Amino acid sequence: VLRTDLDDDSDYSKVPATSRVTGPRIGCSPCYQELSRWVPGELTQVFADDVRFRTYGWDEIYEDVYNRYGGRPFALYPVDGHTNMATHPAVSASWLRLFGGMWGAPFEHFFSDTWIDDVAKRAGCLERLESVLAEHVSPKYGKMHKDQTWYECRGIDKYPADKKIY
Repeated sequence: VLRTDLDDDSDYSKVPATSRVTGPRIGCSPCYQELSRWVPGELTQVFADDVRFRTYGWDEIYEDVYNRYGGRPFALYPVDGHTNMATHPAVSASWLRLFGGMWGAPFEHFFSDTWIDDVAKRAGCLERLESVLAEHVSPKYGKMHKDQTWYECRGIDKYPADKKIY
């Protein structure tokens, strides 16, 4: 499922998607929550335009993990080249049903990935896929230009409610 903002003028015609949703600009966390209701498959990946899979056959590795869990809730994540947490996790359909979406808290931008990482670790159902690299080519790491969205979303102090919720 691909979601774009009303003010996004990028050409996504070559991006494969089962569904496309366009709406007003919202934070990352509400965006993923919204999209999780549209997902037809068994795994939902938190992904953005600044992430690139670098591992051939990553989908087969995901499928192997999915098959091991046999329908139980779980989260998995590839390494991103920068952190040791689930910054771009994938969750099972049973996870989505259990929590009513990607996460069980109303985050605006920050801590949603941290929440998945924390909850799944505590439940013993978090898989870090060392063999899969999904590189985060963020301006934060000097790998992409800083656009308007980057400037609008920076700074943990911008989202004090997220910090309080977490």
